[in-house]
Amino acid sequence: MNQVAKKSFEVGPAVNLEIALKRSSQSLLHAILLCLMTSVLTWSVTAQAAVWDASETWDANWEARYQQWVESDWNKDIFVGPGPLQNVKMDCADAVYMMRMYFAYLHKLPFAMKDSTSSRGQLVTQAMTRWDHLPEAQRVRQFAFLIFNIGSTASLPQDTYPVAVNRQTLSSGSLLLTDRSSHHSWTIKYFSNTGIPFLVFASRPARTLMYERFEYPTFGFTFPNGLRPETNAGFRAFRQPADLLKPVHEVPGFSLEQYSIAPATWARSLQRRMQTTQETAEQKLSRIYNEACRAARERVEAVRDGVAYNTRIGSRCMNATEYDDYSTPSRDKRLRGTFDDLMAAYQETGAANPGSGVSQRLRDQIQNLLQANAGVDACPVEIRAGQSLTLGEVYRSSVAQRLTNNPHDTLEMRWGLRPGPSAKAASCPVY
Repeated sequence: MNQVAKKSFEVGPAVNLEIALKRSSQSLLHAILLCLMTSVLTWSVTAQAAVWDASETWDANWEARYQQWVESDWNKDIFVGPGPLQNVKMDCADAVYMMRMYFAYLHKLPFAMKDSTSSRGQLVTQAMTRWDHLPEAQRVRQFAFLIFNIGSTASLPQDTYPVAVNRQTLSSGSLLLTDRSSHHSWTIKYFSNTGIPFLVFASRPARTLMYERFEYPTFGFTFPNGLRPETNAGFRAFRQPADLLKPVHEVPGFSLEQYSIAPATWARSLQRRMQTTQETAEQKLSRIYNEACRAARERVEAVRDGVAYNTRIGSRCMNATEYDDYSTPSRDKRLRGTFDDLMAAYQETGAANPGSGVSQRLRDQIQNLLQANAGVDACPVEIRAGQSLTLGEVYRSSVAQRLTNNPHDTLEMRWGLRPGPSAKAASCPVY
């Protein structure tokens, strides 16, 4: 072997290895740089993420689909199951806002409301990027919590508008608002053919499972300061985002027509306007009786929670917020109103007369409200494990004003089984 060939043989493999290593290092460097650039670009896009991207726009078609969704899907347990808002806890105004917001999220529509904490008329929208570092489901949840913080029955008038009362303007997805004295609101799931609203609503303390009613609330609770448009109480609908900054009278569909209804016949007049078939005496009495039963049973949980909390805090008096959460003045007033409606309908329909068209079974149920121990009660109300009241006993305590709403009272006092107030209730402030 000559010297040139020998040198090539000895040096060639080392040179090739060095070249290979250099090329491998360059490839690895390129891969690292590409990964870093991709990460930066991905972070940049995520850092500008809205709560959700609104690819659709509100119009008449989407309003119709919204109404259909509320009628079919908006139920008291909608947030119990899996989803970005699972187990959120809401009060009455929160539930109203969630009805509109959740539909907008599901269908990639814009959602906007006025920021009640700002004096500059700013809007809070789904386009905000405050939570851009979170996945979409968590952004939606944080957005809901923000709405809970800034939304209330006081803010609802600026995000909604009053509507006329007829089948074309009042429907699923509308809402009913009281004035500030009662500070309550209901969402409307649908109107029956007989003109009665099926209402879904939340209350205080905030909880996930909502409540239902199939009746008109009492006029006195809804309009404690009279049927006047300046109170903002009454039937309303959500403004589309484009209408939020307009004067309310310029919003399409705005109407003050409902304020011309005579207060003395408010519920009856509304039912006539909304009905497509007339309600029979049997239907009316059965409906109101069932609502009285439902309201009495729902009071059980509210009272039980209040008694448990009162026991937990010992001798300390509740503060204003705690008292508001666990007292039941509005609930008790609505229950009494339902009992009054039932008795009025019983007299009006002549149900005591066998020829009234009302079944004997229903007549007996209502008679059980009026007479102690009259037959088997159709609606036992279990106030604690192993102890139940008949609906008649609840009725008689209600009309005799023995039901106490003070959360410092005992369970027996809350249900009128023992006279109050308790020593604690007598010494603690009432808010």
